[in-house]
Amino acid sequence: MRLRIFLLLFLFPLVSAAQRNTPQYISYFDTDSFWNALVRVPTLAAHEDCRTAPAVVVVSNRKPEPGQIRFMSQDRDGDSLHYFFITTEQGQWHLSGVPDLRRAVTLMRCEPHRRNRDWVVYTEGMGKLFTSDINRAFSMARQYDLNVLLLDYPSIHKGLSSLKNFKFARRNAQLAGSDFLPVLDSMLRFREAGILGEGRLTLFYHSLGNQALRMLAKSASLSRINNKLWVDNLILNAPCVPRRGATRWMSRIAFAKHLYVFYNSHDATLKWARLASFHGILGERPVPPLCKRAQYVNFHLLCGGGHSNFLSLRGRQPAMPEAVDYYRVVLHGKVPNPKEFTNLKPSRFHRIGFDIWPQF
Repeated sequence: MRLRIFLLLFLFPLVSAAQRNTPQYISYFDTDSFWNALVRVPTLAAHEDCRTAPAVVVVSNRKPEPGQIRFMSQDRDGDSLHYFFITTEQGQWHLSGVPDLRRAVTLMRCEPHRRNRDWVVYTEGMGKLFTSDINRAFSMARQYDLNVLLLDYPSIHKGLSSLKNFKFARRNAQLAGSDFLPVLDSMLRFREAGILGEGRLTLFYHSLGNQALRMLAKSASLSRINNKLWVDNLILNAPCVPRRGATRWMSRIAFAKHLYVFYNSHDATLKWARLASFHGILGERPVPPLCKRAQYVNFHLLCGGGHSNFLSLRGRQPAMPEAVDYYRVVLHGKVPNPKEFTNLKPSRFHRIGFDIWPQF
């Protein structure tokens, strides 16, 4: 017990740094000037002219703080979901609150270029403010030419210590599983009714965000969205969840045509999560028995100790071209063709799935 306490005291500052939850990283997205770049505009009606600028849809379970510059807090709203349609115009984010998801999807699709684009429902990991989460959503939309629906939940609180922040983020990610179930249920119905257009649909969970999927898959509520195939690809990206028992809950998922687990056997972020949690992490070192439906891909040989290997972000090395090429296929709901991805080889890590190699 004393050893565990010592390790916790020693490791959590490192976990925080590894997750990039440093004061410098937070402060960039939390300045008055950055928040002022979010321009609140009147609620748009469905019949209004289409917005041709780049756009994303955001559903948040954060507690609003009306009248404040930081109008979306770092705390969870346990009563309501909040819907936004956001565009980028002249270096600002124009944010419009809408009454429901259907209105937001309608606004996204009214512009011809976005009408039949593929959709990604995107859930991020630890350390995101409302502003930094939106930044990632736009980064994904731009980099991969997708319609992005971001599920935003509080995953860091500046008033907490590193240890308490980890627990705070993990608990909120777990609660997000049930909080956002109505959103997934709506997307199912929208797809059946053709409201999403003719594009494919992918669910993408990154890092600690996979706790939301895990809790949903282990619950009886899964049956609400699990009785038919309505998702093309389900991606567990660097999943920061216990590897023990993962196959059981993953095997319950029947709503996705294809299931992927993207791991990194030397993930520099998940290493600290493993040491701090005192259990193995699925996204770092999966072990048998494996989920027979899932394809496991190890990004270590391509990305070293990388964790967010799918985006090119400010202040970081650009994503590897081979990684971007692979993500571009799966995020668009397609299955990678082995004849095209000749850099996929049987994994050296206990023969679990495939390694993705650099193209020489």
